[in-house]
Amino acid sequence: MKKATAYLLNHEGTNEEIGRRLGEWIKSVPEGEKWLDIPVDIFPKKDVRKIEEMYKIYDKFCPGINEEISSFAEAIDTDAEKVFFYLISFMNAGCNVMGVRPERNIDGHTILAYTYDFTDTLEEMCLAGNAVKNKYRYAGSQCNVFGRSNGINEHGLAMCQSSNGIPVTNVEGMGLDAKVTGLTFWCVIRSLLENCRDIYEALAYLKDMPIAYNMNLMMGDKSGDVVLFENLDGFKLHKIVSSSDDQECIFASNHAVLPEMLDIEKQRWNCSVIRYRKIRELFLSKEKIKKDDIKQLISKKYPDGLCTHYYGMEYMFGMLYSGILDPHEMTIDVVFGSPEYNPWRKFEIDKKIDESEFEIILPYEDAPDGFYEMTDELP
Repeated sequence: MKKATAYLLNHEGTNEEIGRRLGEWIKSVPEGEKWLDIPVDIFPKKDVRKIEEMYKIYDKFCPGINEEISSFAEAIDTDAEKVFFYLISFMNAGCNVMGVRPERNIDGHTILAYTYDFTDTLEEMCLAGNAVKNKYRYAGSQCNVFGRSNGINEHGLAMCQSSNGIPVTNVEGMGLDAKVTGLTFWCVIRSLLENCRDIYEALAYLKDMPIAYNMNLMMGDKSGDVVLFENLDGFKLHKIVSSSDDQECIFASNHAVLPEMLDIEKQRWNCSVIRYRKIRELFLSKEKIKKDDIKQLISKKYPDGLCTHYYGMEYMFGMLYSGILDPHEMTIDVVFGSPEYNPWRKFEIDKKIDESEFEIILPYEDAPDGFYEMTDELP
């Protein structure tokens, strides 16, 4: 059993102002030193040409983030290209995502749900409200300080993600090498939340975006439509679940779901197939889905549910946070750490987050045998 700290923050102003405040914040918290002291020699070195290419892609698809990181670097007295976000982002782990149309939800709302599974050793647990000047306001989970792993913006565009297959990473021996030069999921999600009003604008934005990370991106908005966007080594597909679709819901764990993508991805983790089947079992068993049904599934320990306690660096698959996004209600229900030991909290997107920090419990356990075995079984 381990105790950790979760944070609630607000980021307001220009990118430069936010970057400076983030620098002061990260120096003020005990975990900040840990995030800043990750040895840079575990990452491949980037030459001048690669660094210039990185800056250009961020300027085009994540405008403002270079200025934010530059101010942050100045505040912590380092060079911008040495910031951990740049080291790890230019190309994590588990997660599950679900999207439900209003017809299938008992409250008549579109809802998205997610779990985010990784290790607290390498990531902060922070929900942040964001009001960057000249960008759409939004709230979502902070990822590697500058990125976001989920959220809802002021127009009701909501999104969350899971890895599609073995994670793509710059760290040798911790995943797959990127097949495409481009962005990872925490950059993609932040950019979409800041610059798009609905899923159709987001799909248009994604069309030309270079994405290195293999991801299942779930999105929904106030129209009721839900879309699953999948990227695998630069090959992009999506499925929109609209009012004319009998399915009324869609979900994914850590493998491809869309048939054309399954033809490419020949094998998948055994644990991903088991979690996918548990999600499908819930949705097939009920005519209408309640938020509490999803919370119960998230709270049940694997393999009966989605909750994993494998936080150690040898596994990197512990539940850091999970949530339910409601674009109609404009709320996020979040639990930090394992729901078995920590409470759910509700946040309204239109209200400023009350900044605070609080202790959470992470029950470290060993992953069961066969958890990471590969299988060619279809989900």
